[in-house]
Amino acid sequence: MNDKKQYEIKDLTGTLFPNSYKKSETDRDHNGTIKIDGVEYWASAWNNMSAAGNPYIKMAFSRKDNAESTYGSKPSYQPQKPSHVKPEPSFDPDNDDIPF
Repeated sequence: MNDKKQYEIKDLTGTLFPNSYKKSETDRDHNGTIKIDGVEYWASAWNNMSAAGNPYIKMAFSRKDNAESTYGSKPSYQPQKPSHVKPEPSFDPDNDDIPF
């Protein structure tokens, strides 16, 4: 019997693993998944060196629910307001019902 639970990514966290399928120098060095505001994203990371000789990591993300996404592509979605932001009340200029 297999009692292992599937790992669930918590909001505002993620994991990166070494890319064991790297075939060329330009392929990502790490890949994984992150979750932000309940949405899962593919994560890619490359080890780089600045012109001054300082190491840094370049990262790219794409939504998992976007079927056309590929690692390192620019996201093709419109940003959404966070769920904790209340919508602004609507204004109807034709409504003359002023309670005073």
